[in-house]
Amino acid sequence: MDNDTDLARKRRVWQAMSELFLDTELDDAQCRSIAARLAVSGYGVDELRAIMEEDVAPALASNLVDIAGEWAGWSEAEVAEAVARSKIGLRWPKRLRVRWVRARYTDDWNRVLGCLTA
Repeated sequence: MDNDTDLARKRRVWQAMSELFLDTELDDAQCRSIAARLAVSGYGVDELRAIMEEDVAPALASNLVDIAGEWAGWSEAEVAEAVARSKIGLRWPKRLRVRWVRARYTDDWNRVLGCLTA
């Protein structure tokens, strides 16, 4: 698989995962929808966990503690830009920030994994 194809696959996964970081409640239909999009990505559960922890969470976790957090969603391009920005600069403070808000998205992430493996 070439880099462009892999990046396109990752962008779709990032987009699906981004819904876990919106300032909204995740309902069962959304959970199943996210799981379905992740299932067709071709990534295994361990790869998806790594993408969540290394790409998406550091890029979007701060939205969960923002008083005026995004609730309507981001475009695929906006999510990709956020992921790219998060990979620049100091990773240690980002990891600390992600740990601080992990409880805000962990339950929803576990629900999605449950739907994915069901």
